Amino acid sequence: MQDEMQNKIHDGIHDEMHGKIQGKMQGKMQGKMHDGIRDDEKTVGILTTLRVIGGKWKPLILFILLQDGTKRFGELRRLLPNITQGMLTNQLRELERDGLVIRTIHQEIPPKVEYSISDYGKSLHKILTEMCGWGYDHLEYIQRATSEQAAKS
Repeated sequence: MQDEMQNKIHDGIHDEMHGKIQGKMQGKMQGKMHDGIRDDEKTVGILTTLRVIGGKWKPLILFILLQDGTKRFGELRRLLPNITQGMLTNQLRELERDGLVIRTIHQEIPPKVEYSISDYGKSLHKILTEMCGWGYDHLEYIQRATSEQAAKS
């Protein structure tokens, strides 16, 4: 049942995005400004990705769920100590709406709610892993540049 719903969400998102992309490619919406950036066939893919997983918290939430598996709300709060409860709730709702995260409610007392990555969300594994690797490479780059600058002074 959950997989069926997840597939419907994925298919709906895919169909909607495909239609928008097709419209852009055919020039129907080409050149439209969105978020101060001109949408066209060169940028629509990256802009779509950033609209869905952009921001400070979504990539971290997704990466945690990909690496560590299913988590309860409180566990995510502990792993992301600087996020507010409201922000975490909002981000999880958006990720669920976009079909990337599955929210499971267990009927017990007290109620137990768990969040896990959906099959569709797993498609972000390579992107998020590459982002993580790039981040480590960038930290090394900055460290080298700082060391070289200090040596010149």
